[in-house]
Amino acid sequence: MLQDREGEELRRRHHASAKEEPEISSQDEGDENEEEESLQPPVIPPVWMVGIQEAPDWPSSISDEQVRDVGQPILRRLRAVGPIVALSIVLYIGVVTVYMHSMWWPLDTLGGVAHFVLFLAWTYATLNNFLLATYVGGGYIPKKWKPDASIPIEGDVVNRLQWCKVCDGFKPPRSHHCSNVDQQLCGPPESAFFVRFLLAAVIGCSHATAILGLSIYHAIHISWYIRFGDGTEPIIEMTFTTLLVVVSALALAMGVTVALTCLLFFQAKYILYNKTGVEEYIYDKAQARMSDEGYRGINFVYPYDLHFRRNISEVLSNFKGRAKGSGIWWPIRGDCTQFTFSEEQLRQKKLKRSHARYVNIVKRCSAGFCGSLCTNPGACICQPMSDQPRLQVEEGEKWIVTGGNKRWLYGFRQGTEAKGWFPRKCAQLLEERPHLE
Repeated sequence: MLQDREGEELRRRHHASAKEEPEISSQDEGDENEEEESLQPPVIPPVWMVGIQEAPDWPSSISDEQVRDVGQPILRRLRAVGPIVALSIVLYIGVVTVYMHSMWWPLDTLGGVAHFVLFLAWTYATLNNFLLATYVGGGYIPKKWKPDASIPIEGDVVNRLQWCKVCDGFKPPRSHHCSNVDQQLCGPPESAFFVRFLLAAVIGCSHATAILGLSIYHAIHISWYIRFGDGTEPIIEMTFTTLLVVVSALALAMGVTVALTCLLFFQAKYILYNKTGVEEYIYDKAQARMSDEGYRGINFVYPYDLHFRRNISEVLSNFKGRAKGSGIWWPIRGDCTQFTFSEEQLRQKKLKRSHARYVNIVKRCSAGFCGSLCTNPGACICQPMSDQPRLQVEEGEKWIVTGGNKRWLYGFRQGTEAKGWFPRKCAQLLEERPHLE
């Protein structure tokens, strides 16, 4: 009897524990599901649900000429190395192709005239859009700019717009300071001309590649065409010098086609999402910030992506170099404000300052892109994808770093204007943290 009672008691305990186990497991699963849900990125509603806010007519405090950067002497802009090289390549390819075209398709036939006019059209479109993009410029913000007092800004403007120490003024949304020209650049009014230049150059150079390549082929096999041809093949004669000139033009045409096709691809992607390269970098950092916070903090929605149709029309429908907006205030999504983007930049700067560290330089490194060749060949080969300067650092110096990668650190030295990259192996991390404002 005692054994039976003990057996019944054990069975009751077993049933009771079996009933409690599902409750505990379901509670644990619920906690895990809540944690997984909190780690999921937010669902961004499409533009057609939230609508589009057109650019407000707020005063920009700058003139239209400054926003568009029109009227600057074009010859002064063309005196740089880049424009001179670009124009020289276009003219060289064009002249050589026209010469070979006259030998292959003489202008005494309607087809030859049509083909000749088509190639000249691509050449004209390339040069015209290149010069228009140069004339219009990128637009700039005058130094010491600040928003007009009549603009309805909620809260302190310092918490909604960035401050540029170099220009001693605020940064409007979508603007950034370019160290090469020492100005704040705003707006893409020349983007339409630049994209048309890329498109015309790619098509024109592809056309020139076909003409020059086939011309070289016919010139090499001229003896065969003379002996065995039916008389309809073009007879193209070349001297050794002419062959070198045509081959060099063909190489340039093929190189320009490949290079500008890649550039056109990136420009098309930027237009499709209404996002410049700088803005894409800031957007990626915002995604990383939200992911690190488990999507529990402030979520960021890119305000200028207005659906691909509107994004394309914002740029390619621009025939006069005028952006849709004042160059300061822009059309945005209905669930954002004019300061959404600049507020995210302020959050990222605050996070960047909180992660800053002191480093002590333990090995000297020279300045320049090849300065680290002797001290750290691996870092010299694996350069950061940035045109920012590579600094000279001396042993014993103390620097503040705010970013970096596997082989390089980015930082500055307090009390000086030096700011840029130096090899990671030249520095030793310190426990002390700087207090940056």
